[in-house]
Amino acid sequence: MTVFQSGGRIGDLLLALWTMKALGGGCLVVTDFHKGNWDLDIARSMTDFLLLQFYIDDVDVVSYDARGSINYDFQQAETDYNPEAFGISREESWPGRALIAQRYAGHFGLTFDGLPWLRAATINCDVAFHCPMRRSVRAAEDWMVILKSLSRSGLHIVIVGKEPPFDNPEPFDLCRSAQYVDGAKCFLGVVSSMNALAEGLGKKRFVEHAPGC
Repeated sequence: MTVFQSGGRIGDLLLALWTMKALGGGCLVVTDFHKGNWDLDIARSMTDFLLLQFYIDDVDVVSYDARGSINYDFQQAETDYNPEAFGISREESWPGRALIAQRYAGHFGLTFDGLPWLRAATINCDVAFHCPMRRSVRAAEDWMVILKSLSRSGLHIVIVGKEPPFDNPEPFDLCRSAQYVDGAKCFLGVVSSMNALAEGLGKKRFVEHAPGC
């Protein structure tokens, strides 16, 4: 079985899965290579969702030092600084205008087609919202005005994830979040892990991109 390795975090892992699918799938080894907002407990919380993807036969969550033999290491793509391959100057921040999913695909000699590569069960709503404030251009108060206005217009807004000050009281895991994102008419928020999820599910997205994110 072909073995792939991802060192996290949630968004990068999800965006790397287009490449795993294109390369025929297999076993996904998820490690704790990355630090900060990422650990093996978070990795384990993703397992049920990852196994919903038809090209993932098994998921193994282990420490980076115990990862064993790997055929495709996504960490190599993350450290492959090649902006010229995407028509980006070295003066621009990487990955710049290149979609992160393209970065993984390009490293392994693939051409990213932009077609959806994730799937989930569906719970219908109008807007799925996720907004870690460190990635937002506008203030939390401005987002509150937007969300209240959308809600007053009759739209069903679901806040996915737990990012203060927009915590949802429900115990959301990745599977639950994916159900609402997949069932939404659009995703609203910032460049975050849930935005990566929405991209993989092929959803229409309206997102802010703060400098340095």
